[in-house]
Amino acid sequence: MGERLTALFEVLIFVFTIVVVFAVIDIVVAYPYASWLKKSMMIILAVSIILVKRKYREYGLLPSKARLSIKWSFIILLVFILPAALPLIILGVVIEWFSMLLNFIWFMVFVGFAEEVAFRGYIQSRLNESFIKTYEGFIGFKVRWHEGTLIAGGLIFGPIHLFNAINFRTGEVNMDITLILIVVFASFLGILLGVIREVSGDIIVCSTLHGIIDYVAVVLLKEGVGGAFYWIPLAISFFVFFSFVFERFIIDFSEKN
Repeated sequence: MGERLTALFEVLIFVFTIVVVFAVIDIVVAYPYASWLKKSMMIILAVSIILVKRKYREYGLLPSKARLSIKWSFIILLVFILPAALPLIILGVVIEWFSMLLNFIWFMVFVGFAEEVAFRGYIQSRLNESFIKTYEGFIGFKVRWHEGTLIAGGLIFGPIHLFNAINFRTGEVNMDITLILIVVFASFLGILLGVIREVSGDIIVCSTLHGIIDYVAVVLLKEGVGGAFYWIPLAISFFVFFSFVFERFIIDFSEKN
């Protein structure tokens, strides 16, 4: 029990530090520079802790199977980009390539990698050192994962999105049903990304999946396509992912073990 409390204490201090840093930056730095600075600080804080602990591979910073991780990252990019690109082509949406590229860098590095190195790299890895209970399946797929992953994804990564309701500059709080749904989805996604992190042994694949989901949802579909049914291509991607990709991904890494 003492080891579990120590792990929880360390993780909560880290999360508290991130929230405070984000709040200060929001107050003193103007948009959009605040967003870039916040995620840069998240990367610096998480990587610094991993470097101090000298657990580069254990905490997912160094890949254990780099070729496999790159292979499945590329497959995931195709699975999520192609269904989203088709409506853009059909509707004849004018693409601003520089803006697209800048947004891609933002979501892959300053959303995907930044949040994964913090939550799946440090937080999840630290919790799994003490919360060692294992599960043998995830939403019908046969895969082994740990209790620390459940805590990191479902109880920390999802709920921390509630802070999006707070405008730290004005002190206003805006809580609505959309944010609640985002928290629920983020909790599920946090666990999914955590399972992927455990299977692959590093944060490459989960960073790719995280970044491309947000990029497709916000840039290619919401801003590019718009409309009430903009989410359909994303739903198709998830269907393809869970129907044809996820199980093969698990098997591929298991065979290499």
